This record gives sequence, C-alpha cells and structure tokens, in this order.
Amino acid sequence: MDAAIELWRERWYDDITLQEIADRAAVSLSTVMRRFGSKEGVVDAILASDRLGTWGRRRRIATGDIGAAVRELVGDFVLNGDGVIRDLALEQQLPAIRHAVGIGRKLHREWVGAGVRRYIGSTKGPRLHVPTRPIRGRHRRVQLETVPPRPRPEQGGNGARHA
Repeated sequence: MDAAIELWRERWYDDITLQEIADRAAVSLSTVMRRFGSKEGVVDAILASDRLGTWGRRRRIATGDIGAAVRELVGDFVLNGDGVIRDLALEQQLPAIRHAVGIGRKLHREWVGAGVRRYIGSTKGPRLHVPTRPIRGRHRRVQLETVPPRPRPEQGGNGARHA
C-alpha cells in the first residue's frame, strides 16, 4: 500500500499501473494481484486502513483546538494535496475515485462539524460560519465551506474587485 500511496502522491491515478506498484514495493505483480485483486482493490485497502494517517491524526485533535486543526489541514494538504486535487479532477470519470472522494468528503465534513460544533451548536447544512474573537479591534469571521463561495456582487466572476 505504501508503494501505491507514493505513486499516487506523484502521478495521476489512471496513469499508475499495478506493475508499477509491484515494482515500487519490490514484489511481484502476482503478489499484488493476490493481495488486492485490482487497482480498485488497492484503493479500497488504503481507505479501509487509513494508511495515509489522516483520520487517525484528526481524531487525536481536541474538539475546539482550532490551531491544531488548521496545522493538521495544512500539513495534510502539503503531503497529499496534489493527489487529492488530481482525484477531484478524475472523480466524475472513474468510479473508484468517485467512491474514494465521496468517503473523503464525508469524513472531512464529519470532522469539521465535530470540531466547530461547540462554537455554532449545529452542523446542519453545507456551510458552516464560525465567528472568532476580535483581532486588533476589528471583528473578523472565519468561513469554513464545503463548496467554493460564489462571487460577491462587488466582485467579478474571477473574484477580482471592481474599482
């Protein structure tokens, strides 16, 4: 599984072959086939085991420890972000990736919801808005969203402000 994860961090899922996974793991192709059955079987095994460690690390963060949560998100993005972005691009084309991305979204939403529940009291709906303490005399708001925000009326479609 570690060999498959290394390759996933480097390249597109649909460009990775079972032979490459076997070569990287220094085992035979027949060993990979016997253990996982297919490339989709490798994905399922990785998801079932939390081999990336993401969910184990997130479960250890205390509820409400926003600093630790942000550090985890950033660290995970640095480590796995390229692979995740590539998977998001492939999710509508490949059922195995659609399944993996769906599991990732579900777990991420549950984790975010549990982490901010004490601040907002509810996690219903796709958007969570969390008020924060005043910063340098000005009130600011952290906005956690599961979908990209729509441009504000004073912004153009690309997010740039009009003068």
